[in-house]
Amino acid sequence: MKVTIKTPKFNGLVLITNQDFFSYLNRTKNFNEKQYEQFVSKIAECSEIVILKEENFEQEGFERVNSYPDIDALAAKGKDIFIAHYFEQNYLVMEKVKTYDELIAIADKLLNWGIKSHIDDRSGLLTIPQ
Repeated sequence: MKVTIKTPKFNGLVLITNQDFFSYLNRTKNFNEKQYEQFVSKIAECSEIVILKEENFEQEGFERVNSYPDIDALAAKGKDIFIAHYFEQNYLVMEKVKTYDELIAIADKLLNWGIKSHIDDRSGLLTIPQ
């Protein structure tokens, strides 16, 4: 999921898995599943900023979304061209990605189109579930 966060040293967009976000909120705010679902719905509806006290938020599973001109330019050509360039049989072609941060940027573009992706446990590749 995509969340805008604010910390003492960072203000911006991050990606985090639902499980990591629930674990974080459960540990820091004692949220149960229902409270978590309500909170996530509120964030989605209002584009609310989540304020974190932790400066090392990346250790909690939050991943910064950075901008890459090549990725942005390809995304501007459309979803089908973007997916055809980066994926084969719903798996990311790793030779086309230089860093983990680029992988996060690609996952962010997919989310912009409403396409959920995840890192496959076996291969370690970014995948688009069928």
